[in-house]
Amino acid sequence: MGILKVDVLQIEKEYTKLFALNYYDLYYRLLQSAPKAISIMITKELFKKYWVDEGANEKIRQSIMLEEYAINELTYDELIQHITLKMYRTQNSKI
Repeated sequence: MGILKVDVLQIEKEYTKLFALNYYDLYYRLLQSAPKAISIMITKELFKKYWVDEGANEKIRQSIMLEEYAINELTYDELIQHITLKMYRTQNSKI
């Protein structure tokens, strides 16, 4: 997980303009290949702006639903808690 956080910081620092140009495709690629990256990325203002916040892409916002809660019904802290819990359950169900 530490390496993933470093990678996210690198994207934020070095590839902000590229992210802004193609955040939609990146989200769906990460959803398929690295969903943990999404949970880390939405803790950063840059990514949150495109994926989670009020003005974010609606299709992406709707896809980041946790159980019966939609993003617009959760506070940001609740969203992070639910993502963390969902990741924990997913990891433990594979064991």
